[in-house]
Amino acid sequence: MLKKIWMTIGVIGVVTVLGFGVYHSNASQADPTLTPENIKELVQAQYPGTITELQLDKDANGSVYEVEVTNDGVEYELKIDGQSGEVINLKEKLVAAKERAGTKEVIDLKEKEKEQKEEEKQAAKEKEEQEKQAKEKEEKEKQEKAKADEQAQQKTQVKKNESSANEGNKQQEEETKSTNTVIDVNKAIDIALAKFPGTVDEVELDEEDGRLVYEIEIEGNGEEAEFEIDAYTGEIIVIEIEED
Repeated sequence: MLKKIWMTIGVIGVVTVLGFGVYHSNASQADPTLTPENIKELVQAQYPGTITELQLDKDANGSVYEVEVTNDGVEYELKIDGQSGEVINLKEKLVAAKERAGTKEVIDLKEKEKEQKEEEKQAAKEKEEQEKQAKEKEEKEKQEKAKADEQAQQKTQVKKNESSANEGNKQQEEETKSTNTVIDVNKAIDIALAKFPGTVDEVELDEEDGRLVYEIEIEGNGEEAEFEIDAYTGEIIVIEIEED
């Protein structure tokens, strides 16, 4: 009986020693020789880009580094042996195509919004320019109308003044005619003979341009003179001398 007990204890001890040896062996295999910094240097030397993830995976078969590298829209997934640095597996795929599409859409929207703002700004500027031109045109038309009205008023005033002057002249003439008496025909002849001595051939009282005048013809010294004398004032209006 005692012999069996010691045999059992011996078996357990052997198993324990063997188990500890296996565990120690597995633990040694799971611990990587290369550090994460070593892995980063190896990866960046072969795969330029940004390391987005680096983690160590240990199992009974050893240690493996899982590394993700992104470069220009492409993602590389590597599995690297933690002991030797050998690339065990490599996957390449497009990264964040949806995100990049979303980014592009955001950029497009921003560009569209920018263009829309520029268009609105341009439209506002054109509207402002049109309103300015319309206002200037309206102001110009007002000035032209005011000038035309002023000229029309001036013309009307001139006509009124002319009419008043004509009326005044007519009235003055009428007053002159009413206040002055026609000079005697003999006096008119004397006035003419004083300028041109001779023989009176003809005397006529006539109205020319609203003015009452004596028309007198005189011959003398081989010449003939024609006079027009104001019948009211005795003023010589016209004298023409011709040779016979």
